Amino acid sequence: MEFDDFVLVFNTPYKINVRRENEYFIHEDPQLDMTCWGKTLEELFDSVFEEFHFLWKDIALEEDEKLDESAQKLKQILLIIAKEEKIK
Repeated sequence: MEFDDFVLVFNTPYKINVRRENEYFIHEDPQLDMTCWGKTLEELFDSVFEEFHFLWKDIALEEDEKLDESAQKLKQILLIIAKEEKIK
């Protein structure tokens, strides 16, 4: 996933599980406490992209002392599944 100032590279492919509920496409990842949705698949994928950006910037890169216990566990998971590479 490429953001403005970095690329998030997954150590293994990240699977987006899509289900349809009424007029929405939904992806849930309990491990990351993530629920994303969109009226189109494009909106869903944009939502997943934005959620990863938020999780990486606000959790994975945060100092442990500033995170509560559940956020520290989430940070550990994020750092296992992905790594950041700077855009040159």
